Amino acid sequence: MRSVLITGANREIGLGLVREFLKEPSVDIVIATVRDVATKEINSITSSKLHVIICNEGDEKSITTAFEKVNEILDGSGLDIVVNNGGLGLPLNGEAPQENVDVIVPVLLAKHLSAQLNAAESKKGSAQIVNIFSSISQLSKEDMRMINKKLSAIWQKDNSYMPRTTCFCPGWVTTDSGTEAADLTVEEYIAPLAQLILSLNGEHNGNLFSFTGEHITCWRGEFLVQ
Repeated sequence: MRSVLITGANREIGLGLVREFLKEPSVDIVIATVRDVATKEINSITSSKLHVIICNEGDEKSITTAFEKVNEILDGSGLDIVVNNGGLGLPLNGEAPQENVDVIVPVLLAKHLSAQLNAAESKKGSAQIVNIFSSISQLSKEDMRMINKKLSAIWQKDNSYMPRTTCFCPGWVTTDSGTEAADLTVEEYIAPLAQLILSLNGEHNGNLFSFTGEHITCWRGEFLVQ
């Protein structure tokens, strides 16, 4: 049984990933978290694989309640992949500036999902965290190293298994923030990204990639594709 959890699943990139993973025969459970009320787009999807949960990634109490439901859905089988597409751009409880949120939210989600990720790692040999940074230009290489360091510390503290962590930059996509003048539509971006996420391995751990799998070296305001 293979399971994927996607945050920010109400629209655009998150919703597109939900649809792509539901098509994938190797995926048995797709958990989609939405910030408040599920949109008609995600509610219109009829699939026994899909579980929609309300989770405000900027509110730790909401995260705790949501992932109690996640535990019930997975029933001890473990969580194979977490796609953190939501929460970036939100102030955490109205206090943290944008750059802090980009670091805090992935760590907060990983903390609450650590037991399920550890279960997948121990039973199946791997577990994967994917962070999609829609505001990647605000992050430096050191910021992303900080994210990976903090995530690693969560599992090292418990002497537990270590899920892989990989970051993606979506490029310029036609979304509310990307405008109609963007280089890619959501559909053009989502299909290759979903397949890449499913094929991630140890070589991708701790690095930043484009949606086509090109390794990106990132500094603040500047990108170099290797």
